[in-house]
Amino acid sequence: KLQPPYLKYAIADGLVKFFGEGKTERIHYLAADHSERWADPEEKVRAEFWAELIYKYEYRPERIGLEVKVERRTPDDRADLVIYADDEKKDRYFVFECKRADITDAELAQALEQACGNRASLGGKFAGAISGITRRLRRLIPSNLNSCLIPHAALVAFSFTRSITSGARQIRGKPKEASSISNTGTISLRSASSESKLMRSWLASPR
Repeated sequence: KLQPPYLKYAIADGLVKFFGEGKTERIHYLAADHSERWADPEEKVRAEFWAELIYKYEYRPERIGLEVKVERRTPDDRADLVIYADDEKKDRYFVFECKRADITDAELAQALEQACGNRASLGGKFAGAISGITRRLRRLIPSNLNSCLIPHAALVAFSFTRSITSGARQIRGKPKEASSISNTGTISLRSASSESKLMRSWLASPR
């Protein structure tokens, strides 16, 4: 079983490369053909979560977008991470904002609201804010496309089997069914044990 930090597996498999030194060092995500400044604390959080999506939740790198332009938002507004449900990258599934690990609860709540706004503009189904090991996730209510909340009675447990190939490593998995959440519709997690029960159901690939 693969263990965090997951970025080391992505480096070993050649999914990311680093170039430059010191403050000019950059990380390059090959599948997305995108690079960012590695000295940025938020980039370190995004890189690790990006790798976690691949090696823990088994998303294909080709279906993860970085710095995705958000239409109908402020000029040059971009979503940090977007998971797509299709190879053509037309069906947005999950929209994330990634923040440095030491932000306050209020700042994390603001990041989640930003992710929800981006989700609405992009037409995604889920939104999330990531800060270090803390994750807050929301799903929209189908009857209200402008909302990012869902009552726990409407939570759907996904059942799926997936396989991807990353380099020479074949990865397969079946996550557990969803557990109940609070009526606020927001999952807020800081422990790996909780993550395995709740995040896996919401992060399950639609295919």
